[in-house]
Amino acid sequence: MMSDWISVEDRLPEFGGDVLVFPIKLHLVDEPVYTAHLRKHLSWEYVWAGSIYTVSEVTHWMPLPEPPKECDND
Repeated sequence: MMSDWISVEDRLPEFGGDVLVFPIKLHLVDEPVYTAHLRKHLSWEYVWAGSIYTVSEVTHWMPLPEPPKECDND
């Protein structure tokens, strides 16, 4: 089960670990949620098609859910 959204004002995730993020304003497109990671200089980044992009003004984050048990990616 997924946890609730966590405000960045309350707590930040570990640096470099992927989490779901919810930004106010997006850098390139209008999708509301990204899988991103927090960099040590407190910027949020995600990778799309081999390029690294920045997500602006993240307000909340949550851990990634567990993958489906039926899924076998081997």
